[in-house]
Amino acid sequence: MKNNRFISFLVITLAYILAGVLGYFLFPIIKLENLMVRFLIIDLICTAFVYLVGMIFKNASVYDPYWSVAPMVILPLFMVELEAYNIIVYIIIALYFIWGIRLTANWAYGFKNLNHQDWRYQMLKEKHPKLWFIINLLGIHIVPTVVVFIGMLPTMYLISNVAYAEFSVASIFSIIIIIVAIILETVADIQMHKFRKNPENVGKINETGVWKVARHPNYGGEILFWLGTFLYTVSMDFAEYAFILAFSPLFVFLLFVFVSVPMMEKRQKKNKQGYEEYIKRTNLFLPIFPKK
Repeated sequence: MKNNRFISFLVITLAYILAGVLGYFLFPIIKLENLMVRFLIIDLICTAFVYLVGMIFKNASVYDPYWSVAPMVILPLFMVELEAYNIIVYIIIALYFIWGIRLTANWAYGFKNLNHQDWRYQMLKEKHPKLWFIINLLGIHIVPTVVVFIGMLPTMYLISNVAYAEFSVASIFSIIIIIVAIILETVADIQMHKFRKNPENVGKINETGVWKVARHPNYGGEILFWLGTFLYTVSMDFAEYAFILAFSPLFVFLLFVFVSVPMMEKRQKKNKQGYEEYIKRTNLFLPIFPKK
């Protein structure tokens, strides 16, 4: 069953639907005055449910699409709960949906089946078998969920104060940054899929398109997206104290810089000949200002 791609998709889809149903029924039971904290607790409970499904099927990658799916569920519900029906909220949530659908579709394209687990998880499991339970629960599930929730805080703050929000040149600039981020991620992923599809490229470094100038343009697009959503909020007139929320995109940035990138580059140095030289002639995240 786990070798069947369709059944594997079905299992993960049902797991996420059940997680959503669980959150829906628990929401009125968990009565907290702070709505953001209430949503965070439900988010963590749903994460724990997905974790249990992954444990049942012995595959931590069941969690992989959670990063992009959760905001598409949480933010519209947060809007409904506060009755923040406003064109500004509609625009920002629509941008989240474009980002989330694209990222989820990219995961689905590369998904094989429930017998295939992300190489990073497999490496951690083999390296720390006795600590795998904790690493899996905290490092692979809880931490990313918290990071994404923190990344959404500026948007939740925006929704909470949308009655005072107005369009400005700064907010339009923020929208442009978000759109550029989504385009960059999309282009980077398409170019990487095309490169990997060619059997002649096995063991080679992808130096096509944006990958010729940057080593992790997909991560760069992700960082830009969360930065853009933060800037959108601080561009509002009511948000004079919203710069305190700068830690939101910063958390996402630190996750990539200190976790994702080091793991990826360590593997690339081991498997790709000439990767050290590739590092010297490329940027880390953004395909701008190419090095000579």
